[in-house]
Amino acid sequence: MDADELQKAINTAAQSETVTILLADTAGDKDFLAAQMLKEKIGHKATIVNVSDGLKRRWGFLFGTTDEARKEVTLSLDVEKNPIEELRYEKEGGRLKIYLSPQFPLRANDFVFEETYHPSDMLFALGFFNKEDLKAKLRETPVKNPEAIISIGRGVSEYRNEILSQDALKFWARAMLRSNIDEDLHVFWSFIPKEDFEKTKQSSDILPSMLRVMRRVAAIPDVSVVLWQDPELDTQNVKTIMYCEDRQKLQKISEYAGAPILDQHIIIGPFAHFSEAEIAVRKLLKQALSPIMSA
Repeated sequence: MDADELQKAINTAAQSETVTILLADTAGDKDFLAAQMLKEKIGHKATIVNVSDGLKRRWGFLFGTTDEARKEVTLSLDVEKNPIEELRYEKEGGRLKIYLSPQFPLRANDFVFEETYHPSDMLFALGFFNKEDLKAKLRETPVKNPEAIISIGRGVSEYRNEILSQDALKFWARAMLRSNIDEDLHVFWSFIPKEDFEKTKQSSDILPSMLRVMRRVAAIPDVSVVLWQDPELDTQNVKTIMYCEDRQKLQKISEYAGAPILDQHIIIGPFAHFSEAEIAVRKLLKQALSPIMSA
C-alpha cells in the first residue's frame, strides 16, 4: 500500500462510526507506534486492540497501560439443530440465570463460548505476515463489512529486494553453512565472522530480516541466534542477535538478558570472542526457556 492509498483509507475511516486498529500477536514497537499515529490521524473513533503486555510496559508511560476496548462474551447455540421454544433470563442472588425450553435435550458441548470485540465499521491490521494469521485473528475482531479491512502488513515481499540480491543470498548461504540446531534447547545457531560480511558486501542490518524470512522458508526452531563479528569495528568483538516470533519466549529472553525488544529480536554484547558469547548466551537461554519448555 502506497502513501496515496493509505491516505484514502484514512479519509474513509474518518467518516466511519467505529474503527479498529488490530495489532498482530507478534507486533513490535514499530507496529505499535504506527498504530498510535494512525489513531491520531483518524481520531477518537479509532480503537487499538490486541496490545501485548510487553508493549504496554515499554510505552505505558506515554499511552497508558489499560486496554482501549474490552471483549464481549458470547454464548451461542445452533438453534436449527436444537430448536428453542422459550428463552428468558433473570438476575438472582448476584447471578445471571438464562432459562431455555428446548425441544430436545441439550448437552454442555452444544454451546459455544466465545470472546470477541464489538464489530467495527472498518479495520486496520498492522504487523501481520500472512493472510492466515490475520484471518485467524479476525474471528475475535469482527468487521461489519469484510471489504473494509486494510492490511498494513510485513509479508515476505517487504524483504524481497533486500534478501534476494545475489550478495545477500551468498551471505545467507554462509550463515546456513555455519549453523547448527541445539536439539535440547530447540534453538537455531549460526556463527558469522566479519569476513563473511566483507566478502558479500553486507552489513549487520541484514540479520533481522534474514532470520525473519528464513523462518518462512526453512524448518528452523522458534528461537534463532546469530553470533557475529561486527564488520564496522576493527576489533574481534562478538555481538549476538536473538530472534523469536513467540512473544512469551522473547519476553523471557529479554528479561534475563536485560536488553530491550527491538521488533522481534534483541541484541546483546559485545563479547571478547565467539566462545565467550556462546557460553553466556547458552546459559541465558537455558534460564529463560527451561521454565517454558517444562510447563
